[in-house]
Amino acid sequence: MQRPYHRDCIVSNGGFYNSSGDRRPELFKSLILTTAAGLSDFGENYTRSFFTQLVNIPILDRLFYTAGVATSFGIRSFLEQRQFARPERISDEIVEAYLESATQPNAEYAALSFVRGDLCFDLSEYITKLTVPTVILWGEKSQFTGPEIGRRLAELNPSVVQFHQLTDVGLTPQLEIPAVTIGLIQKFLPALPHSQEDKDLRL
Repeated sequence: MQRPYHRDCIVSNGGFYNSSGDRRPELFKSLILTTAAGLSDFGENYTRSFFTQLVNIPILDRLFYTAGVATSFGIRSFLEQRQFARPERISDEIVEAYLESATQPNAEYAALSFVRGDLCFDLSEYITKLTVPTVILWGEKSQFTGPEIGRRLAELNPSVVQFHQLTDVGLTPQLEIPAVTIGLIQKFLPALPHSQEDKDLRL
C-alpha cells in the first residue's frame, strides 16, 4: 500500500483532497488546507451567476479567455480585485507565473472549466465523513468564499477539523503572505498525528 503522507493544498484542490481524505483516509496522515471550498457549499449554486452563464456561451468564452485571462493586464486586474486583499503584495513574478501557465497549449480548457463551475461541488456533504486530522487556513477577505463558509464547514466536524482565520488576507494566503503561511504550517504540523516511522526519520 502507498505510504500515507501529510498534504498541504489550496482552494478547489483543497476541496478535492478533503473529499479524497474522506474516501481514502489510509493515504493521508493529515491535511493542511487553504480556503478549502467546493464553491457550491451549503446548497449555493455558483453556476447561476450572470458571469458564469456568460462564459458558457461558445465563442464568447474563448474571447473572454484570450482578452481577459491570458494577458498580464487581465491577470493583474483579477489578482487586485478578486484574489489579494492588498494589491501591493502582487509581485511581477506572480503575474508572470500565472501568465506562463495561462499561455500553455490547451490551458483554456482547465481555466474555463473552473470559471463555468464544472468543478464545483458541495463540500459540506463530505466533510462530516472526514477522519483525517485537518487544519483549514482561510483569508479574512476571501471574496469567492468568505471565512464564514470555512467556519461552518469546520463546525460540521469539530473533532477532526481546526479552523484558523488570517487577518487582512484574501483568497490565496500562500501567495499573499507566504512566510506567514509557512510559519502556520510549521506551527500546526507537529500537533497533527505522526507515525513512529516519521519520528524515527527525524532522529
